[in-house]
Amino acid sequence: VNFINEEISSTSSILMSNHHVSDVTNIPLIDGILSNPTFWSISIMLSIVSLLLTWEESIHTIRQKIPPALGPVIDSMLGEISGLGFIGLFLEVFVTGNPGRGLGGVLGDLSGTFLGEEGILLEAFESLHSAFFEVGVGFFFVTGVIVYAVLV
Repeated sequence: VNFINEEISSTSSILMSNHHVSDVTNIPLIDGILSNPTFWSISIMLSIVSLLLTWEESIHTIRQKIPPALGPVIDSMLGEISGLGFIGLFLEVFVTGNPGRGLGGVLGDLSGTFLGEEGILLEAFESLHSAFFEVGVGFFFVTGVIVYAVLV
């Protein structure tokens, strides 16, 4: 077993030493930019801001183009999206993002004490979130069909 572990370790170190970020384009300026963490941080932030602006503009356009009677449907859909987003954020930050501390630690302790294994409640939280997401997708699909049927 040790021989296999050493072989895997040496093979992966050879692979890693042969492929550096600077080998991506053979253009030093571009390779320098691609290996700069600031470039990636700014790129990710600009992507997030672009997605948010696109989302807001889409909502604004939808509200202008639909009949006023469908306004409550759009509000309901947005409420569902907000709820799912909040649940996902809550789970990521307080439960699964840092399982040793905060609510994740409490759930782990409760799960270990009463269910015999620390990860069971965390898995249950994640399963529930997935189920809520699937129900939300179904809701969006059905309301989308209804809105389309009314508009056409």
